Amino acid sequence: MKDKLSIVQNFIIGSSLDPGRAPQWAKLDHIQSKEFGLPASAEVLGECKWVVNYKTSAHVNTIKSLYESCIPDLSFHNVLDGPDFHFAKHTLELLKEISTPYVFFLTEDRMFHLTNQNEFATLIEEISNLGVDWMPIGKLYKYIPKFKNSPTSVEHANVYTCLGKNSIHNGMVLDSIFKKEFLVDALKRIVNSSGENYHGYPWNVPHTLEKIPFWVSSELPETIIACPKTELIISDQDPIWKNGRLS
Repeated sequence: MKDKLSIVQNFIIGSSLDPGRAPQWAKLDHIQSKEFGLPASAEVLGECKWVVNYKTSAHVNTIKSLYESCIPDLSFHNVLDGPDFHFAKHTLELLKEISTPYVFFLTEDRMFHLTNQNEFATLIEEISNLGVDWMPIGKLYKYIPKFKNSPTSVEHANVYTCLGKNSIHNGMVLDSIFKKEFLVDALKRIVNSSGENYHGYPWNVPHTLEKIPFWVSSELPETIIACPKTELIISDQDPIWKNGRLS
């Protein structure tokens, strides 16, 4: 799997002591958890190269030590968030360190309770063989039935696929596995824009990626989009996850 997939992260976590932060931003305990945090993610993706920017000084030594203990092939950065931080430009810089054909933009709250390294490697092998360009992994509980029941999707061993012209998504999804060139193209669309913000979002936030006017259906109609057939990846906002446990 490590010759096909690398992981990129460009994130921040808050603290329960941060003024103005809602409790859900206090995720230090989450990322440290052996059950569902970074150690658990590393059991599935630990053989891959990880390029990580942790864009705050809060808990930086703790986070850096955690990553170094879990990820053998790690490039860790601490370029800080702020008014001059441009998420798209900086993520493009991180991508320069990646040589694999696929990139997993992994947000810090993804969890891998329902899969293992061998199963995930099989999934990556299949999307590579199929030539998949983009596989969103957010809200799989919502999108798996849509792909399964769509007359324009095709069923394979581990995924469903559809073409860009029949996209079931109508916008970009940050939590995705991308062909590297597909992600680079998306980020450059942000970089090449101007103004004080990007469709209402400040330039420093990752959500700018999800605000790109959706171009895939019209400009890239033959793009291959995939969806896993099972909820291999979940977040702490998915219905299956309640009160810190799988329901």
